[in-house]
Amino acid sequence: MEPIRVCIAEREESQRMELVGQLSGQESITVVGSTGNGMEALRMVMEQKPDVFITNIILPVCDGFAILDRLEGMAKKPKIIVTSTLTMETTIQKVFAKGA
Repeated sequence: MEPIRVCIAEREESQRMELVGQLSGQESITVVGSTGNGMEALRMVMEQKPDVFITNIILPVCDGFAILDRLEGMAKKPKIIVTSTLTMETTIQKVFAKGA
C-alpha cells in the first residue's frame, strides 16, 4: 500500500517542525512538503498533489480561507485538515462550508 502523502502549512516554525516530525515517524505517511507561507502552500499543494493537506487559517501572504477557495476547483482535491486557535462559530462554519 502506498503511503499517505501529506503537505503542511503552519506559520509557527516550531509547530510545523513538530507536525513534520510526528508524521514522518509513521510508516504509512510521507510528508511531501511543508511551509509557513500561504502562497507557497498553495503552490506546494498544486505541484505535490498530496492526499492530505494540513493548514492553519492564519498564514502570511495568503490565508487559509483563500487557499481553500483556490483548491475548490482542483480535479483531485486533497482531504483538508484545518488547525487554528480561532474559535468563533462563524469561522468554524466557514471552514466546514469550504470542505475542510
